[in-house]
Amino acid sequence: MAEQLTQLALALLLGLNAVWCVLLHQRLRRLRSDGASLGKFVAEIDAVIARAEEILRGLRSECAAIESRLRRQSDNARRRGDELKRVCDLAGELTRRLQAEAPAVERPPAPPASRRPREDEPIVRRPNPRRDTRGMPATEAAAAATAAPDADRAELLRLLERLR
Repeated sequence: MAEQLTQLALALLLGLNAVWCVLLHQRLRRLRSDGASLGKFVAEIDAVIARAEEILRGLRSECAAIESRLRRQSDNARRRGDELKRVCDLAGELTRRLQAEAPAVERPPAPPASRRPREDEPIVRRPNPRRDTRGMPATEAAAAATAAPDADRAELLRLLERLR
């Protein structure tokens, strides 16, 4: 009886082993079929990574070119700013010299732009220094010639004051 129990236990263990082998075989077959699709997936990921690396190389080169361009533009802007500062300083110095040399000239207040002269009010025109004085009487030409530098100087002073 003990021998029969032993053989029965061995037969049961052998049956369990056979069932386990069948289950293991099915899992291995599924794994092999999934392995093929996994291989395709890995190949696709590899291709995507290669494209991403290529794009990154292109982006890095573009960034380097943009950085170089921005550096040149920044240097150029800095040089122009320094040059503008020098010009403003020179203009300020010129203004101070002109104010020191020029006699105190009282300027009449400028009429508002929207104001129109009345009919009985005379129209006052400033002499134009660029106007041709040939053909004018000598007294008018002399008066125009002396008025032009004062008008030019006053205009220059006004423009320089605006620049400040």
